[in-house]
This record gives sequence, C-alpha cells and structure tokens, in this order.
Amino acid sequence: MIIIPSNLTEDVLLNGLRDAGSWLGMLLTDRGKCHVSLDRLEWVEPGAITPLASLAFGSQWEVSAPTSSVHSYLQRMRFTEILGLEAPYRFSEHDPAGRFIPAVWITGNENIEPIIQELKAILHQSQLEWGVQWAAVWSINEFLGNVLIHSCARDGGLVFAQVFPSRSIMQIAVCDLGIGISGSVRQSSPAWNGADDLALELALRQGWTSKKGGEGKGNGLYLVQKIIQHNGPNSRLVLISGNAVALASANKTTYEEIPLSWPGTSISCTFDLSRRVDMEEILGHTDDLGDDEIWEVEE
Repeated sequence: MIIIPSNLTEDVLLNGLRDAGSWLGMLLTDRGKCHVSLDRLEWVEPGAITPLASLAFGSQWEVSAPTSSVHSYLQRMRFTEILGLEAPYRFSEHDPAGRFIPAVWITGNENIEPIIQELKAILHQSQLEWGVQWAAVWSINEFLGNVLIHSCARDGGLVFAQVFPSRSIMQIAVCDLGIGISGSVRQSSPAWNGADDLALELALRQGWTSKKGGEGKGNGLYLVQKIIQHNGPNSRLVLISGNAVALASANKTTYEEIPLSWPGTSISCTFDLSRRVDMEEILGHTDDLGDDEIWEVEE
C-alpha cells in the first residue's frame, strides 16, 4: 500500500521526487496496479494534486477514499473520476464561487478559451491589480499552448487552479503525459542528447524555441519566469520533466537532477495576489501579445 501524505503540497511533491524510496518514488517506479491510500489526506494544492491525478489517469490504481471533507473537495474539484473514486455528494451550487477552476482536460484549442474566461472571472471577482490579472492570464495561456504544441500528449493536459484568500496566492497547474521537455527538444534537433536539466534550462532561456524551423519567438516560458521574478518572494514557477526540476523564484532559477523520471511535463505557477506586476515593463512592448482578445484583461 502506498500512503499519500496528509499535506499534499507542492513542496511535499518536490521532496518526494528527491527520494527514490518515497511514496512518490514507489508510484513512479511501479506504474502498474497498486493500492493507493488517501486515508490521511487533509490538505492539497494544485501544484501537487494535479501531477498526482495525471499519474493516476489511465493507471490501474486501486484508490481508497479519504475523509468525507476531503472527498467532497476532490469531487467538487472534479478529481474523483480521474482518481477512480465514487462521487457520492450533491452540490446545490458551484461553491465556493470565484475561487477555483475545476480540473479539466484540454485536448484542443477549443478547450482553451473557456478556461481563460473562467480564470478572468476569478481574477475580476477578486478585484486584483490589473497587472496580476494580465500576468495570470498570459501565463496559463502559455502553459496550455505548450501542451497542445509541444507535448504530443495523446490525451492532452490536465489543468487545475485555485485561489487561497488567506495566503493571498493563486496556484495554477498544468500536467501532461507527453514526450517531455527533452522529447520536445529532440523534435527540432534529433541529434541532441543533453541531460534533462539542460533541456529545462533551454525551455526557460530567452529566444530559444523547439518549434520546427525555428518558428516562434521562444519567449513564452522565459517571460513567465520574468513575471515570477517581478511578483515577489511568495511567487514561483516549478517545471518538472524527465529526471529534472526547474524552480524559478524572485531571486534565481535553479536546476536539479532527480533520481526519478517524471513522465511528460508538470508545470505550476504560484502568484502573489497582493503584489503588482508591471507587464508592460516585463514585455518591453505589447507587440508580443498580438491582437488576440485573450490578452484583453480590463483595467
């Protein structure tokens, strides 16, 4: 039996990746039939539950149900079906409104706009500073685009986002089971044989693109990294793929080799909702946004 920790946070997930003998190590080593216990689960963050659910998708896990309060939360967030749990609860309304985007799979461009509109509604209702709204919308669109353009994931990507008012943060997570960052690099450079941490470094480098023929500006994830740097010490970007993790914060970006191989790519972003973000300063000019209405977050 593999027991999921009581606090399933992004830091707990990262610590699990660093130890091949951890609960996460056992899940990644044995992708077949296993018994996963959620009995102790009390608290979850998007940056941890979304990667776990993506691993569960299509697996043969037997998952034991958590306590009723956590179970109802997972059902409201639409994780029960993905985790193979029953959905016994009825909800009279989308509660709490304006605080989360329930877990949803994206498989095509037609799935992106509804998610963007949900995110805009959350941000607008929270009455956040305009630059933070712009930054969050810009970032999640970049994440979703990467899934559709680069991941080659048959089933698309899993998206989940939640606002935590007491901590004044929002966390967005997007995970797929595609070819990973290294696989994406090899698509444009078949002879490339670098380590996974170098692939993550390339993905966050200004002007680098893995699109065939060098199309694209290659500034997507680099600019998300810049947003994080401008958003203060409570914000960060976590990128996991293969045997590597990239962690971008206000002070620096670090790259770490891990003993476990993560299938596909997991990316999460934590925004400090109490601090302003000057998107025009970050972008240098607004030409990068083009004419797409997706960027029109009203002041």
